[in-house]
Amino acid sequence: MKKFFAAKIKKPALKKLPIFFLPEAIALLLVTTFLFCFLPGALAVSKLSLSSVSEPAGKKITVTGSGFEANQSGYLWFDANGNGTRDAAEPLEPVNSNDQGGFSLSLTIPSVAPGAYFWRLDLPAGGLVEGEAAFTVKRPDLSLSTASGPSGSTVNLEGRDFAPGLSGWVWFDLDRNGIRDAVEPSFKVTTNEAGDFSVSLPVPKVTAGSYPIRVDLPEGGFVEGGETFLVIPVLSLNPAGGPPGTLVSITCDSFKEGEGWVWFDQNKNGRREEAEPSMAITSVYGKIAGSLIVPNLTPGAYPIRIDLPEGGSVEATANFTVKGPALTISPRRGIPGLKISVSGSRFPANKAGLVWFDTNYNLVCEAGEPSKEVITNKYGGFVTALTIPNVYPGDYPVGIEPGNYPVRADIPKGNSLEATEVMEISVPILDLSLGVGTPGTIVLVTGLDFRPKTTGRIWFDTDGDGKRDAGEPTKKVKTDQEGKFKAFLTVPRKARVGASYLIYADLPVGEKTEAWSDFFIPEEE
Repeated sequence: MKKFFAAKIKKPALKKLPIFFLPEAIALLLVTTFLFCFLPGALAVSKLSLSSVSEPAGKKITVTGSGFEANQSGYLWFDANGNGTRDAAEPLEPVNSNDQGGFSLSLTIPSVAPGAYFWRLDLPAGGLVEGEAAFTVKRPDLSLSTASGPSGSTVNLEGRDFAPGLSGWVWFDLDRNGIRDAVEPSFKVTTNEAGDFSVSLPVPKVTAGSYPIRVDLPEGGFVEGGETFLVIPVLSLNPAGGPPGTLVSITCDSFKEGEGWVWFDQNKNGRREEAEPSMAITSVYGKIAGSLIVPNLTPGAYPIRIDLPEGGSVEATANFTVKGPALTISPRRGIPGLKISVSGSRFPANKAGLVWFDTNYNLVCEAGEPSKEVITNKYGGFVTALTIPNVYPGDYPVGIEPGNYPVRADIPKGNSLEATEVMEISVPILDLSLGVGTPGTIVLVTGLDFRPKTTGRIWFDTDGDGKRDAGEPTKKVKTDQEGKFKAFLTVPRKARVGASYLIYADLPVGEKTEAWSDFFIPEEE
């Protein structure tokens, strides 16, 4: 027993590796390192890149690939229907990879509808798709100079960001089918190097409504651009203006067959109302004809509208100018005491009334305001004369304040005020070439806004009494047709230094002095 328990228990022995294992492990490590570090393209990630991810049809982009199998042949295609499979109608481009598994191609964006697509790569050919890149075909910009107009007018088109240096067509798609037909107005256009173009397109003779203007550029395939143009009817008024009671003939074309209304929109709200003059009309071969009598309205522009077919929006509008009585003044600018001609038109015929200067702006003819009684002729016209008044007493030489003053007419007398015109009343002015000088100085005196073609005099008032006295330097002057004159005065030798004097103008002679200006003689240094 004792010997049994004294026996040794053996430990498990480690299994020894073969002597040849160590060189194989080292060899595998060296091969893996070589593959990662020295073989081009080994375990590299393949990549398909686009020089631009969004362009309109017809423009060129560059497609580059890297990390694909070296020295292989395949193809790149534009997956127009997005099914991941190359179909017969989809653009195809052969591809050959180089020794590093890369390639570069220049491609033209095909003519397809704007939207999101994929470029797909099968390299090597057959089997799975090895690469793809998302691409957006964007819509070029087309702008119209106007979005609406009548038949026979012209619309200018500006195209931007189309395919550069290519040709195509712009046309009115009258049947709205997206196809350029021989009978539809069209123009051939070619873009510049930036992809822009401009063209003028005549609006064809068609019934009123909305029509597409389309652009197919480059020619063929999908229509790249489009905008909508509204053809509106041509509404003609004869006459286009006149006083209340005028009979207006109304004609219009480009309508669809149907029935509707034409009316005088007195309150300009766009709706036909019972109190507004109106007429039922029918379109015959796209044309309508009617007439309306102008209601009793204040002067101004009022719309005549057509709703045909009845209901919905107004199809045509033209403005009629209601013309009331009018005054004409000649001249429209003058000084107090000047006579002006006042003529009237479009007043009631053979009626008596009053014309006056409303110097206090209160719309009433009062005592002291220049006025004339008149009688209109059988055409509602008259001619009379008024003298420009001295409006307000004050600091001005002729006792008026310059400004605009109304001339009014009340014909027939006692009714509401029928017409007003504005007269500008000015004051004569003396302008001196020098306002300061010594005795003996020669001064150029310029007169402005005096009575035209009038003789008078200017003088240097040495004694300050406001009157022309013997011995005071004086010059005779005469105004031209615009009320201007020029003359020279010499500052008298006896004038005192350090004193102010006045140079006066009296035109016409004998009336109140019309204007003056200051002149100062400084003390000698």
